[in-house]
Amino acid sequence: MKLREEAEQILSGALGPSISTLVFQELSAISRDESHRISHSIRQISRSLRLSRQELAEANRQLAMLKEFSENIIESLPLGVATLDESHRVTYWNTSMELITGAEKSDALGKDAGGLLTCLEPRLFSAVIKEGEITCRRNFEPLSS
Repeated sequence: MKLREEAEQILSGALGPSISTLVFQELSAISRDESHRISHSIRQISRSLRLSRQELAEANRQLAMLKEFSENIIESLPLGVATLDESHRVTYWNTSMELITGAEKSDALGKDAGGLLTCLEPRLFSAVIKEGEITCRRNFEPLSS
């Protein structure tokens, strides 16, 4: 009985509760040999799902480590790095940006970049230009080229 409950639980998670119920309703009308084959298949599915969950957990752990590693590199750059969303709101602001602009990360996140980075060429925020590098003087005036 425990195997049946476990199998129902696994199938319910993998296929949904209604399909699981249908499968087990049909089990009562099958032969013992068919029942053993189905049980074997359910155990294989269970093992496969367990392995998939473990692999997914490991991939998530590695992704988190890579994210932290990348953020540490960007954070330690002697250059100001800011990322913006499609609405030009700040989504990332490194320590150098704090020093350059005087705006702390906590104050910059979620704010409109145009207001924080007044030295930027207004065209940078148009739909045509999606990325770029701008050099500003300390007083936030654009450098003339």
